[in-house]
Amino acid sequence: MGVRTVLAIACAAVLLAGCAQMPGAQTPVNTWPSEPELLPPAVPPAANRQASCAGPAFDAAVLDGPAGAEKRAGPEYDALRASIEMFGTEFPQARDLTWRLVARNEDLIAFLANVDAEFGWLEIDVERAGPGWRPQGITQCQLNVAFRAEFGLAFWTLDPRYPPPTRVTTALNILVSERACASGRPTTGRMLPPVIELQP
Repeated sequence: MGVRTVLAIACAAVLLAGCAQMPGAQTPVNTWPSEPELLPPAVPPAANRQASCAGPAFDAAVLDGPAGAEKRAGPEYDALRASIEMFGTEFPQARDLTWRLVARNEDLIAFLANVDAEFGWLEIDVERAGPGWRPQGITQCQLNVAFRAEFGLAFWTLDPRYPPPTRVTTALNILVSERACASGRPTTGRMLPPVIELQP
């Protein structure tokens, strides 16, 4: 799993609309389904793409780097191994996975391991304890691209009313559904430009 995987699951980003603050608010909303919208021009992938799973954001490029953190020497890696044993009853597969250190600051270190396409990932966080580190928790999660605070995730799928794309397709018709509550407002007018990365 690498940076391309992160992009594949990123889906879309929309400017957060938020829910009505009080019951019965008379804020008008657009009807659904909304009119089609032509997205802004596509942009190339950024060099420093940020991702997140259950904890802090990190440079997605680390997912293409070396793994095997569970075999390394050092107090933070001792805490990782202690976490694997501590949480092994809840997530027994953690013992058989290969782990990567993906994020680090003065108080917290995050490790990630990929289970499979259906289950997703496990994240283990270890926290500062005096001069060393100690287990904090383990979480099942899915990789997402980390966006600015004013943007949130949205899911997209190909519009079934149109023929499936082929090798000569130059335009895609997609349906976008916002993850956060938006009080019935469609995503039109609030989406970031799509990022296109060509792969062999």
